[in-house]
Amino acid sequence: MDLVNELVHALRNTKQRRGQVAAARKLRELLYLAAARRKFSTQPDLTAYELHEAFLAGGGMQAAVRLLTSAQQAGTLEAAELLAAACSVPEAAAELAAAGGVEPLVQLLGGTEVSRTRTAAVSALADAAGWSDAVRTAAAAAGCVPLAVAVFQEAAAEVPVQPTDALFKSGELLITLAWHHAGVVLASGAAAALVALAPSDPFVCTRALTTLGQLTAAAGACRGEAAAAIVAAGGLPSLVRCLRGDGGLRWPNASDIAFTVPQLAAGLLGDMAEVSPQLAANIEAAGAVTSLEWMLRNSTHRGERGWTATALANIRRSAAIAAADSGAAPEAADAPSAAAPRRMCAAPGCGNTRGLRSCGGCHVARYCSAACCKAHWREHKPECRRLQAEAAAAAAAAAEPEP
Repeated sequence: MDLVNELVHALRNTKQRRGQVAAARKLRELLYLAAARRKFSTQPDLTAYELHEAFLAGGGMQAAVRLLTSAQQAGTLEAAELLAAACSVPEAAAELAAAGGVEPLVQLLGGTEVSRTRTAAVSALADAAGWSDAVRTAAAAAGCVPLAVAVFQEAAAEVPVQPTDALFKSGELLITLAWHHAGVVLASGAAAALVALAPSDPFVCTRALTTLGQLTAAAGACRGEAAAAIVAAGGLPSLVRCLRGDGGLRWPNASDIAFTVPQLAAGLLGDMAEVSPQLAANIEAAGAVTSLEWMLRNSTHRGERGWTATALANIRRSAAIAAADSGAAPEAADAPSAAAPRRMCAAPGCGNTRGLRSCGGCHVARYCSAACCKAHWREHKPECRRLQAEAAAAAAAAAEPEP
């Protein structure tokens, strides 16, 4: 720990720029090694944690931010890489926000090419945003989303050569911001850029689809806005293509991967189908049902089969509502649609039609809040079990090979 304390002292107090840069470089090496030991060690490595604790306790975060924001160019790379190494622990994320380090890191994303400095900046932001809401809020307010999208696009162009840290970390940052600040991500126009990247290399595609999935899973109006943005960007044909894993979108060892491209595409289409019956009808018309049925018959990936069955159920159910609404259209002015109760909170006496989320079991009943869902559970439980059994039977039947 003495070496860390000495280096932090040098970083804080040395007047010569060369000495500060050298201290930052050495601290970065120590913290990276500590992070690697924590990640790969089979036993808890207390020394690795103590190195980070000593760095933070000595004021290392504040000193690194000062080096990053000083007027001189020399040391910017070293400061950014030091912050990236430091932010691998949750305690550092809050200190980064408190020290005012988020906005300067966001500004570094605005370069014209993927450089070591930009990669370090996006790595620091991705790790810190995963730990701290203060970092996420500051990054979103500083205009991080369009800059992160630009880094992701530029890194994606290099994927045929080799996936880079810039690709992984910019994708990770976008996924985090989409989950916590969906409105900001949508307002930036990121959905269109991600749709354009979806039918590409699987490393790129999984991150693009995961980010889009976070947007469609958002609560409130953002969910509908996300689905509309995906459709407006021509996303339905791209997602249907992703279902079959055409054009190299499927890894050879797909059975060993937690989330595959077809699986993520199925989940995204299933979520979008719940936004509105008409959108479900459009998804069906784009050929999604045929491709999903093909997946059920041919996929050997357990996660793909489960998500595919759920997506099929969502699309068919919502598309059926659209068909019923269309048939009842002439009477709509005088009487409510027979399908209307399905789009109200299922809890007796509630009647709320806004902010509805599907039951996690049957995906048919809808509730406006967790309280309504809990209050109705005893009454809904038998029907929920029956609907789940019917969906499982339908999925099994669809998976049977054709004679």
